Amino acid sequence: MEFNIGTKIQAIDELGRWENGKIIAVDSNSFEVKFDGWGTDYNVFAKAAEVRKPVDIFTSEIDAASKAKRKKGTGVGRSHLSILHTLVAGDHVFCSIDETLLKATVKVIDRFLREVTVRIEGESEDRILNVKRIVLEEREDQRCERKRRKVKQKTCAEKTLRPEQSAENDDTGIEDGTSFFSTTGGDGSVICCGEVVRIMATTLEMLVSSIRKKGTGFEVHGCLFSCGLSEDIKIAVPAEKIAKICKPLHVTAKEKKIVKEWQSKAFTDSLNLKMSNFQYRKLVRQQELKNAILVEVQAALRSKFSKRRFSLGISSLEIDLSLFKLDFFSKRHAKYSYYDDNLWQLDSLLGDKWDILFKDNILSFVTQITISLTKQNILQGSISRAQSYDSVAVDKNYRTALALHIINGAKSDQSHYYDDSEMQLAQQDSV
Repeated sequence: MEFNIGTKIQAIDELGRWENGKIIAVDSNSFEVKFDGWGTDYNVFAKAAEVRKPVDIFTSEIDAASKAKRKKGTGVGRSHLSILHTLVAGDHVFCSIDETLLKATVKVIDRFLREVTVRIEGESEDRILNVKRIVLEEREDQRCERKRRKVKQKTCAEKTLRPEQSAENDDTGIEDGTSFFSTTGGDGSVICCGEVVRIMATTLEMLVSSIRKKGTGFEVHGCLFSCGLSEDIKIAVPAEKIAKICKPLHVTAKEKKIVKEWQSKAFTDSLNLKMSNFQYRKLVRQQELKNAILVEVQAALRSKFSKRRFSLGISSLEIDLSLFKLDFFSKRHAKYSYYDDNLWQLDSLLGDKWDILFKDNILSFVTQITISLTKQNILQGSISRAQSYDSVAVDKNYRTALALHIINGAKSDQSHYYDDSEMQLAQQDSV
């Protein structure tokens, strides 16, 4: 290709990069190139192979097929790109072939085409697969662990959602044997009728047919499911001994039909009882509120912000008004705080030590929580939290210690927490 003096070209500089410039002199075997933005002292003598026409990667012409493909997209998400980035030759992975996971070894990785060449166990030839078909070998355990943490966070790691009462003082008014559609297992996960669960401290698995009240707790009834469904072997286990199963299960069409029948019956019985029994409806509503509020409290304690607002949805007036001591006409707001010394009133609903979180030598604690009923009868709330670097004993009297800590911090003007509103309240209290 011939270039004349003054022609705009691209040439390789001393660092091996293609840079824009122009030809200022032509020799028999080379061209003298002056780069744009540089003086004549940085001119280079380039051979014919080191000079080319200007190429702009952003405005270069692309054929119609490439445009259509780029517009359509490859369908490769961030998770697949992450796999492509972490893979190296020799890794052991799973390949999804016809909805079946097969073990394979990675041979070649093409990150530009997003393809991986693998050798599947038992085959003599390599296969070139899209990265979407690749599953990391350790990803199975990670997925189960992530799912377990998500369920545990959703339920705020509570053992149960039932009222904390003794067997001698059970005033819920619900008889033993009453059917429930769901409850909470020993690992903090929500257990529903029709699910396959694991009996803790054993290798046995069971299919839940019904959940019944027993004393102040719940009892899970079902059939053995360790090697397929065994309807002849009936099992009844306390709910605190039940754990969720994260791995996928293979269920036959017959078993799916049985599961669907059990789920339908349990849900219908629970719905009918909820409509006819106020005490049952109140207990279920308390479980729902406890679960929702604890999720918001944990999120607030882990957040970098000192205040968090949340919504609990449409209120059940006949239950929520008495639960939070609200009045439909005169008192639509309830405040629980250290300043009012009434934060303990929520312990009967939310349990023990629901308002503190100790992590990385920092104690996060709730200083105020408000519950409000809007004109649209929607239950809303807000949570204020503070943090302390000082050592506070987390025992039965931890709230007293935190209150003294707030007052002492206000007196010395050396606050170790971040809630300005509580600081002002503490200063007023100290005065």
